[in-house]
Amino acid sequence: MPDPLNPQTVGVKYRLDGRRLPAGPTVKVPQIGWNVVVPEPTSRLLDETGRYYFVHSYYPEMSAGQAGDERGPLAFAWCDYGVRFPAAMEWGLIAATQFHPEKSQRWGIRLLENFAALVRDRAPARA
Repeated sequence: MPDPLNPQTVGVKYRLDGRRLPAGPTVKVPQIGWNVVVPEPTSRLLDETGRYYFVHSYYPEMSAGQAGDERGPLAFAWCDYGVRFPAAMEWGLIAATQFHPEKSQRWGIRLLENFAALVRDRAPARA
């Protein structure tokens, strides 16, 4: 397993291309507010569709079904705001969200609980 304190450790090595949200008559940029996020069935962090709080102008451009590597497959949760984009991504123990879990009420709390459980389950036993 890679050592995170060793500068020779292989990093994430995954590139996310960013795009600006398309502004329009019904889409204001930046997006500030609540939006629905729909997780893929493989998500271990988001176990239901929920409403999350966003503050952003850009989104990562990715597509469903993109492969992962030995760390596991990529899992996404999707949002629509002028364009469909991945609002969350999971890859092994790496997780990223476009929204603010800490401001997203019960759905954000559940996501943080799920993340803590994943980390706890993977942590080495204490001596």
